[in-house]
Amino acid sequence: MLPVTDPTLLKVLLKTKLDPANVGFTQDYAVRELGKGHAPYAKFYRHKQLNLAWAVFSGLPMVDTNNDKIVPGWLFKGPGYVAKRNLFSAQALGRDVRLTCLSDQPDKRKKNDELAFSPRLFLNGIEKTSAGPLLLNVDPINPNYLQNTLEWDYGLCKRRLRIIEGRLRGSWIFPFDPGGDIRINYNQSGDFRLKLGPHAVGPDEELIPAKAFKEAKYPFEISDSSTFNPDAHEETASVDGDVGHAEILTWANLIAEEGTTFSDTSAQHTFVDWAIGGVEPSGSWAYMHRSIFLFDTSALPPNAIISAATFSVYGAYKVDPLGDFPGLKVYSSAPVSNTELAGGDFNSFGSTQFCDQPVTFPNFDVSDYNDFTLNAAGLAAISLTGVTKLGLRGWNYDTPPNAPSWANSKYTDLEGFYSDKGAGFKPKLVVTFSVPPPQGSIVPAMLKVLG
Repeated sequence: MLPVTDPTLLKVLLKTKLDPANVGFTQDYAVRELGKGHAPYAKFYRHKQLNLAWAVFSGLPMVDTNNDKIVPGWLFKGPGYVAKRNLFSAQALGRDVRLTCLSDQPDKRKKNDELAFSPRLFLNGIEKTSAGPLLLNVDPINPNYLQNTLEWDYGLCKRRLRIIEGRLRGSWIFPFDPGGDIRINYNQSGDFRLKLGPHAVGPDEELIPAKAFKEAKYPFEISDSSTFNPDAHEETASVDGDVGHAEILTWANLIAEEGTTFSDTSAQHTFVDWAIGGVEPSGSWAYMHRSIFLFDTSALPPNAIISAATFSVYGAYKVDPLGDFPGLKVYSSAPVSNTELAGGDFNSFGSTQFCDQPVTFPNFDVSDYNDFTLNAAGLAAISLTGVTKLGLRGWNYDTPPNAPSWANSKYTDLEGFYSDKGAGFKPKLVVTFSVPPPQGSIVPAMLKVLG
């Protein structure tokens, strides 16, 4: 068996005082059609002497429908570019892009469905143009990817098309105030449409008023995206991101609201935050966020006995001018969809703690994974047949309701990386399990499941 190289699993083994040399890799990412113990989102390991096994789950599909490893990136194929092996095909020629689904999707897109788009950028009604795209050697978002991002230079901004596993992410990045209204028309045609950001005005256009640029923090980004899953089964799909509510309310009312905002296509975003905007009366708050993480754990054996699990998220940023020293704990989440989030998912969180020890503000690592050891309630929430749905909340203020200290124009923010960041940074769930051996046999049944 190959040795363990996954850093999150290595940490789990060292914490439990198990020698990694006695643990080997048994099953790589694979299509679900191969049966239990196979998943495009999971790798499996087992102990060489003990009846112990581990599954490492993440939110990105790592093999295509032919069970071949996905290779995120663009390849020059004159006169344009084509996507390398993925769950979709893509061609880019000038500003014209064409996408094709390679399998049926949970959102009813069908195999061979196509989308063509040719975005145009306008400043105060005047079109801005760009030469053909440049293929960047290193991903500006994640250096673990090479030649996966095309870039168009419009002078006042740059347009990027980034490919990772199962995902095409478009962005318009403004380094400074363009000095007017920006309108983007995508000119889409075909069987499906891009998912546009919060500035969308209809399914094909985004409008960002000059006022938004004057109030923005730079660089300012406008996004569009398309996500592709291994198959059409929504019950075994995954998504992650943050959900929030923005409204001037008392703390008790704010945390009980339904939700107004969400982000499920960002590489880096908020895990948990809250803020006082500066215009509300004393004791009122402007917004807060929580975060949702779904994992397809259906590849676990049907008779698996789960003995431990560690949920890990990579930190990126923290700030606490309010001096609240917030802590994070894991809870249940129940978004309406397994493939995309909505603002209303903000009030889908449970109040039962899925871990006993929080990750406190001082201990929140902004340059590595932060680990949560799940307790009995958390272990019971891991699904053997579908999706395990987790969430992060500010445990010492959000549950139970306990208003933080109030100070005008202050805020608290803990941010990290979601699956869109990609390799080396995506959230992970490491599950430790065993299976009972057959009666009269001393050979663990898991050997038959995992190979």
